[in-house]
Amino acid sequence: MKLFAALVCFSGVALFVPSHSPQGSTETKWQRTILVDPDHGVSGNISDAGTIKDGIQAVLNRRTNANESWTVLVNPGEYTISDSGDAVHLDDRSENISIVGVNPESCIINVTASGVPGIKITSGEETERENRIANLTIKTSNGHGIEIVKGEGASTPRGITIANCIIRADGANGRGIEVHTVEDLFVLQSEVRSDDAEGVHFESGQGSPAQSLHKNVLFEGCTISGKDIGAEVQSFTSPFVIRNCTVEGRGPSSGGTVFGIRYDKPSSSQEVLEVIASRAIAVNEATNGGETIALFRDPGSVRCVGSTFEAHTAKTAAYGIRGGNYDDVRFEFIDCVFMTSCDDEKQPEVFDIWGEVTTGDKDMFVRGCDFSKWFGVIQALGPPRTQVERILNVNAASDTAIHSGIQLSGSEQEITTGITNPDAYRALQVTGVGTWSGSADVFVIGTNLAGDAITEKFTITSLQTNIIGKKPFKTVTKIIVPAAEQGQLQTIKVGTTDKLGLSSPLSATSDVLQWSKVSGSAWQIQAIAALTVDVNHATINPGSISTGDSFEFTYLAAG
Repeated sequence: MKLFAALVCFSGVALFVPSHSPQGSTETKWQRTILVDPDHGVSGNISDAGTIKDGIQAVLNRRTNANESWTVLVNPGEYTISDSGDAVHLDDRSENISIVGVNPESCIINVTASGVPGIKITSGEETERENRIANLTIKTSNGHGIEIVKGEGASTPRGITIANCIIRADGANGRGIEVHTVEDLFVLQSEVRSDDAEGVHFESGQGSPAQSLHKNVLFEGCTISGKDIGAEVQSFTSPFVIRNCTVEGRGPSSGGTVFGIRYDKPSSSQEVLEVIASRAIAVNEATNGGETIALFRDPGSVRCVGSTFEAHTAKTAAYGIRGGNYDDVRFEFIDCVFMTSCDDEKQPEVFDIWGEVTTGDKDMFVRGCDFSKWFGVIQALGPPRTQVERILNVNAASDTAIHSGIQLSGSEQEITTGITNPDAYRALQVTGVGTWSGSADVFVIGTNLAGDAITEKFTITSLQTNIIGKKPFKTVTKIIVPAAEQGQLQTIKVGTTDKLGLSSPLSATSDVLQWSKVSGSAWQIQAIAALTVDVNHATINPGSISTGDSFEFTYLAAG
C-alpha cells in the first residue's frame, strides 16, 4: 500500500501525518515537522492563529519524548508579536526543537512588544539542547534579538546553532545576541545588528579570574555591528573563534570608548580568543568621545591570523590594537593588516599597535604584519630577523632645522610655508622663545617612514621651553601654533634632535647588536653602551651628531 499524507489543522498550525508507518504497520505516527503560516486563521490577525509559539506548543503536545528532534517550519510572512504572551520561547522543555524559515528575506519575526526578545532560549535539565534557529529575520523594537539563558537550577545551555539569519535589535538597549552562559554555540552566515547596544554580548562571570560562562563558541561568515561595541567577549574557556567575519563598533559615543571587539575578563589568562580572516572595525564620529579601538583585550590572550583591524575617529584617539600590562598572556598576530586614522590632524594618539611599555609584561608578538604606527615593546613571533640600516650624511641637530621661527599672533596659526623636511628619519624638538606664564601646545604634523600621517604634540610651559620629541618624522607638512599670551612677544622654533628612527619595532635595548659610525672616510664599530635606545618609539640616540656623520645599526627587528 502506498503511503499518503493528510493535512491536519491544530490551533492554526498545519501538521503533516502519514496514514501508516513503513512496512505496512497500522501504527500511526506524527512526522517531525510542524508548519506555521501567518495567513492561516483569521484574516489580518496573525497573533491569534498560525504563530510560531503555537508551533512550539504543538511539538510539545505531540512528541512522545524529549529526545525526538522536531522542526517548526516557518512559511513566508511577517509574524508580528505585539504581546509578551505571544513571545517565541524555547523553554526548559524545548530541547531538540528547531525553528527554520524558508529564507530570511521572507520569513520575518517582528517583535513590537516592549522588552521582549525575538527568540529566547532557556535551558532545563537536559545535557544537550540541540536548538537550531535558521533562515529567519528577527527584528525587535525594545529587546534582544536572540537571548540565551540558563534556567533556574538548570544545566548550561548546550548545543545551539544560529544559521543564515538576519537579527536586528532596533530599539533602546537591545543587543543583537545576548548570551548569559552557553556551551557549543555556532553562529553561521548571519547578520547581527544592534542600533543601541552591543551587536553580540557574552556576559561576564564573577570572581578573579572570572568564572567560565562560555565554552566552544564559533562565529563564522557573519557581519556583526553594534553601538559602541561590535562584540563583547567575556569569561570563556577556549575555543572561542571568530572566523571570516566583519565586526564593527559604531559611534558616536560622547565620552565613551568605541570597540570593534572587546575581550574582557577571561576565565583564565591562558584562554585564547582566535580571530581568523576577519575584520574588526571601530568608528567614532563624536567630537568629544573616548578612545576608539578595533581590538581590545584586558587581560587575556589573543591569536589573530590573516585579519584586518581598522579604527577611525573624527577627533579622539584611535588604536588598531590596545591592551594593558598583564602577566602570562600573549597577543599574537600573523599576516594581519592595521589601519588607523583621525580626521582631526591635531590628534597625536593614532596607533596601529599600542604595545606594552618597556616596564610592563612583554606580550605583543607579530609576524608578517602590515603596520607603521606603533608604540611600545613589540616582539617577533618566531625568530626575529637581523636588519641592517644605514643612515648617511646626517646633519647636526639644530633647533631651527625645520622652521627658523614662527612669531605668535592673536590667534592660532597653521603654518605650511617656510618648512624644511628633516635630513634623516629622526625625532624633532620645539623651542619657545620669549616669556611664558602658562602652557602652550604646538602640533607638528607630517609623515613617518611609510608615508603615513602622524602628529606629535609639544607642550611648552614656563618651566620647560625646549621640548624634545619622541616620534621620528620623515617629512613635516604643517605646524600649528597657539595664539600668543596677551602682551607677550613669543616665537616658536622647530628643529631636529640626535634621536634617529628605525624602520621596525624593537623588543628590548639588547636587540641592538652592533653599530658603526663614520666621520670622514673610515667606519668604526662603536660601544653599544654609548647608545640611548627608546624601545617604545624605536629610536636610537648615538650621542652628539656632527654634520656629515654616517651610521650603521644592526638589530633584531620585529614585524
